[in-house]
Amino acid sequence: ARRLGFEEFFGIMRHVDKYSQTLLQGKVDDMDVFSKLSFPLIDSLKKGDNLYALNLLKSYSPLLMNLPADKAYETLSKCREIINGLQKMDLGKVTIKEFLKNIVEANLFNVPQLLIDALSVPLESLDEQNDEVLYAWVSAMNLPVIQILRFNNYINGNSMFGTHQGVKGLEFDRVLVIIDEKESNMFLFNYNKLFGVEPLSATDINNRKEGKETTIERTMRLFYVACTRARHSLAIAIQKLLNKLLLEMVGLTLTKYQLCNILKIRKRRGKSSP
Repeated sequence: ARRLGFEEFFGIMRHVDKYSQTLLQGKVDDMDVFSKLSFPLIDSLKKGDNLYALNLLKSYSPLLMNLPADKAYETLSKCREIINGLQKMDLGKVTIKEFLKNIVEANLFNVPQLLIDALSVPLESLDEQNDEVLYAWVSAMNLPVIQILRFNNYINGNSMFGTHQGVKGLEFDRVLVIIDEKESNMFLFNYNKLFGVEPLSATDINNRKEGKETTIERTMRLFYVACTRARHSLAIAIQKLLNKLLLEMVGLTLTKYQLCNILKIRKRRGKSSP
């Protein structure tokens, strides 16, 4: 989220119980006005796909769904003006609140009542526990709307990054695997333990004695999954804590790039999973 620029928006929405099972699947109905309507409309216009844009508006915009014959020219002119305004918006500067206001006031798309309420309800009037969803959206209103776009691109596989678990089953010509325990929140995996930088816990030691699975085995499988996504070339970026140890392991010396050394290796075909 931090690398792709939607950390603040995701940080707010990930704690909403209503979205706990659907957020990372891209199945949050409250976001459809962005992800399925507004963003595709803007994208199609930028690409010059006017036919797609027109069909989208005819299917979902109240302006064109029931277009009166006697007001067709007036409505189409208004619609064109609204669309031109959307295209000119700097999504990196326009807030979610400003973006939504434009949609609501222009009646371009139907906006969920939840989001309409979030445009005007003061945050201090809400109870975070009892009004959790509305509280989250009100909290997010002043964030740049591009954070929702970036989040939407990520969950739909249109970004350059994916989680080690999320890329399972996918393949790419070139892959960069980033190992950074500092930013990881996966308690079942630990690369520091796998590479010997951090000692095993008492639980790991006991599980190993009893022949049970430990953090090492789980992390090794995860590492295997991430690395074997590459068809042709693989690079591994290692955080500073692991840097010295791993460079010594492969017989290299430290360079001025020690904050993020890239070790280029080739994936070995036909090797079985650990």
